[in-house]
Amino acid sequence: PMLARYFLGQASKRDEEELKITLSQIGRRMDCADFMTCALIRFLKNYPVSEEIKAEVKKAMLNFRYWMDEDGQDGMCFWSENHSLMFYQTAYFFGQEYPDDIFVRSGKTGREMHEHARECIREWLIDVCETGYDEFNSGVYTPITFAALLNIVDYAETELSLMAQKAADLMLRTAALHCFKNVIISPQGRIYRDVLFPHLQALQSIVHYVVPDAPYVYSEWLISLATSKYKIPQDFKDLMDKKGAFNYNSSNAVIDLYKTEDYILTSVQSPRRDGKIR
Repeated sequence: PMLARYFLGQASKRDEEELKITLSQIGRRMDCADFMTCALIRFLKNYPVSEEIKAEVKKAMLNFRYWMDEDGQDGMCFWSENHSLMFYQTAYFFGQEYPDDIFVRSGKTGREMHEHARECIREWLIDVCETGYDEFNSGVYTPITFAALLNIVDYAETELSLMAQKAADLMLRTAALHCFKNVIISPQGRIYRDVLFPHLQALQSIVHYVVPDAPYVYSEWLISLATSKYKIPQDFKDLMDKKGAFNYNSSNAVIDLYKTEDYILTSVQSPRRDGKIR
């Protein structure tokens, strides 16, 4: 919401106080603090802040814990597809911001953090682009991973930016292919009970963004598109309407899809019938 208010020119003194609360939560390394750092990166890349806020950001990020092998204990989750990318890009951008400072929990300089994170992001993107997503079509997490990818598209070096664009295109094209009557109907690589109501899942917000007549779902993560150079794939709508039989791999899953004008059938092999394991 804060990113939206700044984009619309509606920011107020209250927003600076909200930003301080967010920085306090990042500083405490609470669960999903990496989600907050993802939004913080886009905020700092687009809007000026006071010297007081700059100092608080630096303090929080130099003391942040960027991976499970660094010193400290906290409530953060590191090892999933979306969280790992969040931590990698956080280390990449803040290591770049403070190249000569020591990051307390790793003992590394910002330059070292940045270079290591670059390789982690690169490997993550290669893995996704070659073998597909672990959390494919996740109704909850796809928009979050999408926002992390947009940070890399917009602010990372050219090689990573282009790779992230390819990964984002893959994510959206796959989701579009599973649309039936403007709603995404799909197996999911990471799932919650909301799957029982596919028109209410956060992933549906992307469909509504492209097709305003589709069922509306709110997701704060789509605000990243407002300040991004990324463009939704031109064939998104065509894929939504495409009929036929489809079969594709995504990480360790094999997904089948059959779509006609009147109905859709889709399933996932678990385990894979061919016995292959990535």
